[in-house]
Amino acid sequence: NEQGYLLLGARQSVRLKGAYERWRAAVARVTIEGSLMDPMLSYGRFLNEFSSRQAMGQHEFELMQTFPWFGVLALREDAAAREAAMAAREYEGVRLALFRDIRVALYDLYLLGREIDLTRENLALVSQFEAIARTRFQVATGTHADVVRAQVEIGRLEDRVRELERMRTPALARLNAA
Repeated sequence: NEQGYLLLGARQSVRLKGAYERWRAAVARVTIEGSLMDPMLSYGRFLNEFSSRQAMGQHEFELMQTFPWFGVLALREDAAAREAAMAAREYEGVRLALFRDIRVALYDLYLLGREIDLTRENLALVSQFEAIARTRFQVATGTHADVVRAQVEIGRLEDRVRELERMRTPALARLNAA
């Protein structure tokens, strides 16, 4: 099931998760960049000269708020929104590349399986032909060359099946890597 593989790949892909988190962080920065900085409150206590009667002190509270120049907040917010849009496109690109890699690996495995099946079918047909050629040779209606050709073809097809079976492991590794 292709959709199952795509869903599994999306859940387990570290690259996709990273791109998604970068996108979320960029979206969160949009509101931060468009708002004023937090105000600062400070407190200070200063002692005057000490006299024997009482300690004179002074308490001071200070509240500060910085205000940017006109239009600066809007420009910062616009820049952050553009970065968020760029992060969204990056996420989409990573997602599409991941799905492409998974689909290519799946199709390669499918084609490899089909080639193995067809080669085995050909092997069965050539084995039948070899049995027929051997029977015809035994009753003197066929040549020995037909039997030998069929046996050589059987050997070649058996080698091809073994080769295709060995190719399955790297194909599975490519799917797992995707």
